[in-house]
Amino acid sequence: MLGKLRTTAVRAATGGAFIGAMAGAAILAAPAASAADIGDGQLACNTGEICFFYYSTSIAENSNPTRHFWYSDYYHEDDTFNNRGLSGVRFHDNSRSYRNRDTACSVRMYNEGVGYVTMPRDGVYRNFPSGWQDVNNWHVRC
Repeated sequence: MLGKLRTTAVRAATGGAFIGAMAGAAILAAPAASAADIGDGQLACNTGEICFFYYSTSIAENSNPTRHFWYSDYYHEDDTFNNRGLSGVRFHDNSRSYRNRDTACSVRMYNEGVGYVTMPRDGVYRNFPSGWQDVNNWHVRC
């Protein structure tokens, strides 16, 4: 937990899209620990989920190892891929594509010290833009 608080404080100080009180509240009020947030637990990227994929879209979505979320996650360093042939492979800085099936929000995926890229809420399976693959530090919905 200390690492998450420290990381959040650093991100707030470096211009991330955080308001100090809101970042702290988000960590304390999260319905589940971020590492425990695995969406609906199914392999498919289903309605309501934010899905990150290990490989680019050159690999079929149903074969691409996936990390699913329902919520924002301010600390990707404790998350892993655990399906479709990858077990315990670190998620942080290891995602090349995504699909945002959130029912209410676009999602911002951040690269610490650089900025963010917006993942539109359109359900399309796509690659992160050039220069944004394998640099996922945290993501924020809405």
